[in-house]
Amino acid sequence: MMRGARPLARAARRLSTSCEGKAYAGAMTKVVCTLGPATETQERVQELCDAGMACARLNFSHVTDYSEPAAKMELVRAARGEHAKLEGTIHDAGSRHANLRAVLLDTKGPEVRTGTLPGNADSFIIEDGMEVICTFDDVSSDPEVKAGDSTCRLHVDYESLPSTVAVGSKILLDDGLISLQVTSIGSDSVTAIAENSGPIKARKGVNLPGSILDLPALTPKDKEDIQWAVETGADFVALSFVRSARNVRSCRAFMERCCPDQKTRMPQIISKIENQEGVDNFDEILEASDGVMVARGDLGVEIDFEKVFAAQRYMVDACNRVGKPVIVATQMLDSMMRQPRPTRAEVTDVAAAVLDGADAVMLSGETAAGKYPIESLQAMKSIIREADAIIDGKSREGETSGKSYARSAQKSANVVPLQDVELDAVARAACRAADALDAKLITCVTRSGQLAKAVARHRPSIPIVAFCYTAEVGRSLALHRAVTPILLDAVRGSEQKMDLNGAENPYEKGTSMGLLRAESIRTCRELGYVTDGDRVVSVDRALGKAHDAFAVAQTLKIYTACKRTAFFCTIVRSAHNPPLIIFSPVAQHRPAGAVRETRDALVETICFGTPANEQGPEAQEFAVRGSGVPLVGAVLADAGQDFLAFDEVLVVADVAVNVTMIFIQNLFDRQLALAPIR
Repeated sequence: MMRGARPLARAARRLSTSCEGKAYAGAMTKVVCTLGPATETQERVQELCDAGMACARLNFSHVTDYSEPAAKMELVRAARGEHAKLEGTIHDAGSRHANLRAVLLDTKGPEVRTGTLPGNADSFIIEDGMEVICTFDDVSSDPEVKAGDSTCRLHVDYESLPSTVAVGSKILLDDGLISLQVTSIGSDSVTAIAENSGPIKARKGVNLPGSILDLPALTPKDKEDIQWAVETGADFVALSFVRSARNVRSCRAFMERCCPDQKTRMPQIISKIENQEGVDNFDEILEASDGVMVARGDLGVEIDFEKVFAAQRYMVDACNRVGKPVIVATQMLDSMMRQPRPTRAEVTDVAAAVLDGADAVMLSGETAAGKYPIESLQAMKSIIREADAIIDGKSREGETSGKSYARSAQKSANVVPLQDVELDAVARAACRAADALDAKLITCVTRSGQLAKAVARHRPSIPIVAFCYTAEVGRSLALHRAVTPILLDAVRGSEQKMDLNGAENPYEKGTSMGLLRAESIRTCRELGYVTDGDRVVSVDRALGKAHDAFAVAQTLKIYTACKRTAFFCTIVRSAHNPPLIIFSPVAQHRPAGAVRETRDALVETICFGTPANEQGPEAQEFAVRGSGVPLVGAVLADAGQDFLAFDEVLVVADVAVNVTMIFIQNLFDRQLALAPIR
């Protein structure tokens, strides 16, 4: 029951939709691609988008000029998406409002590196057994190291090195390629013996496994980069070398200071776990973060390599339990930087990450500087599609819906409940209902993205299509497994945007939730996500107004897709006239302005119940025949009379060329039939 006259003409206006990535054509697990020299043209970025890239990573380790990442971000924003395939879309193929691929800024972080080499040499060979004196002093004036030398000095840009390591500790150079063992510690230097030989260059990474480093959470460069990310609208910031929750909180506080106003949407923080301290403090880091990246490159150097897989499984499982996205990264398909096909070990590695529960997997050098960037992404997608089919119980051998339901219940039991118990209950019920009914999709209309995230945290076995009111919200869902965001422009005027944080209640603008559900299913069918006979589970939540008896209404509905046209059945009750039933087709291309032009005639029709045969050309071609009730088919415009009250029901009709029949059970305790006016 709706009190007052909700203007259904607004609800019947045309909606524009656009989306990224097919729910069925693509895999459930997302792929993050690093942009670099191999993929810094519009053509290459478009190929990555077409192949299934969900998020583009910009590596800021060596960025000094912001024009380079700005150009890459523009390439991502300008790429075409699935929205170009929708009929009647008001957005052109390159509209940035319709592009829902996210951009992730990866910070350099507080690293320890080698400095200028003795004699300003480009490189030299550290021999097995050579004595290496690690110091914070400048060693560029030292003589150049030559073959046969038994000792050398090496600049390390970490002043607290002597107080950080202990005798017997390891110092690893260049991602662990050279290992040094500490033999003595001085006041301003550390002496170590090389355990193997290898070349060393300036600005190479230095790892101190097992040591607790005294480094700031954010370097001056990190702060400049993060401020750029906030100002330019990056969607995620990957915070490097996170060691504790304090690092994450410091980053978030800095972001808040960078925001020009409260309406600016801050990037989400993805904490990169790359050292033993991060693993030890993982639970508190996860609680403070929006997501996690398992950065196995540095992690495999900082901890024993044989323990990396166990750490990966632990972190992925912990993220799954709290519903936060987790990315598994580094050397996933490393051989494809040089070869057109992955190794069998790499295929198994990618599949294992998906089976562990990763929301996304990442390509680094493969797409940034490799010879086969597009082929790498295609190979990655094909692997995770197969793994997704296994993890979701949809392998070629198949699985009964009963087993699927039991699996869904078991997965949900392991998920930590949300504080919003009602939202969590509806999200859990949606996933279980989808499994029990063998549904093909779960759809939701979300203002802030929280509804889609709540459903995704229960790890459903089918895609979630999330209809979002802003592109910023849509891109914020890019790393969540199974979620396909779609931009739903429900505001009159295609370029008018709502509050970025979704604080504005869309229902106050007169958009009917029933219409949005019908439009969402129509769009999914148009994009090929569902076909005739497929079941769709729809979840939504509405905010109550001052005169409503509820604050928030959670709704779960089941639909069956078919070749049908949606109608609104509106029952108009007047104090002086018998009830009037109006069937209003959901006109996909009917502009709201044309509805308003008929307002005066339609209000007269509503108030006096004009017979159908006396209607003007603006009336619809349908009339309802029911005993004792004056019924007329018309489009309801902005009739705001206080004496009118509405009961609104969304019905769906089979559409034929000459005959249309609608049956509504229990409406006025009778069955009504709708037929075309002759």
